Amino acid sequence: MAFTLSTTLGKLTVPTDIRTHAAFLRWLAVADVPEDLRVGFVRGRMWVEVMAERAFAHNRIKTAVAEAVGPLARRDRLGVYFGDGMQFTSVVAGITAYPDGLFVSHETIAAGRVELTGSKPGEEDTQLRGSPDLTVEVVSDSSEDKDAEWLMAGYWNAGRREYGLIAGRRAAV
Repeated sequence: MAFTLSTTLGKLTVPTDIRTHAAFLRWLAVADVPEDLRVGFVRGRMWVEVMAERAFAHNRIKTAVAEAVGPLARRDRLGVYFGDGMQFTSVVAGITAYPDGLFVSHETIAAGRVELTGSKPGEEDTQLRGSPDLTVEVVSDSSEDKDAEWLMAGYWNAGRREYGLIAGRRAAV
């Protein structure tokens, strides 16, 4: 059995029998996910999010983090900061998500603790697999359970070193 979600950019058919991360990854490799949706999996739960965000209470906060961490990582040659939109997967922890930000040190890359892969055949660098050094989530009212509980536990199980949880419920000035 399956259900279908309709969006402005298309439809997504989601099977209701996905129970494991491995089954989710097999489905994701062939699914035609519209650009305005993100689908994730953690702790035996699959979720689908529409990409609407509040301008100053969510989007501007994650942009400010990227504007601070990205240049610092480049200037000091620490590693790479990936802003919103990079798919993250840890097969060990059974998690696939789209953090608001990810940092990976050169040391982590050299040690092989992460790799850039594709989530679909023929893709090369659309998914970061492994254990990044830092994951960032901006929490809004609609994402509190997912960000502060499900994902925090999933990122911990993936072996990430730091987890930034930023309250994004009110407009930042």
